[in-house]
Amino acid sequence: MDPALKTDANCIRGCVSQFWVHAAPKEGAPDRVSFQADSDAQLTKGLAALLVLGLFDAPARDVAMVPVEFIELLGIRQSLSPSRNSGLLNMISLMKHKVLEITIGEE
Repeated sequence: MDPALKTDANCIRGCVSQFWVHAAPKEGAPDRVSFQADSDAQLTKGLAALLVLGLFDAPARDVAMVPVEFIELLGIRQSLSPSRNSGLLNMISLMKHKVLEITIGEE
């Protein structure tokens, strides 16, 4: 992730470690969103990569509607501490919020 994108607007609140996510309309496919993410902790980097890869090339509408219960479906919740689970939920929330900002900005 470009260090210039590591701004307060792209920073997750409520995480033990620092985490940033940037979203932009996908080039050539404006109905889809491209994500970049980074963290200062290895575990959080892995969670960020999981989300970025999992949401890769998904329509913005689908990203905005991802249910938080999907963490249960992944089977990783029980392997994470409560603070990491909270951080993961905050990551998803910020990604969804950014998708909505992009979508609303295009209308």
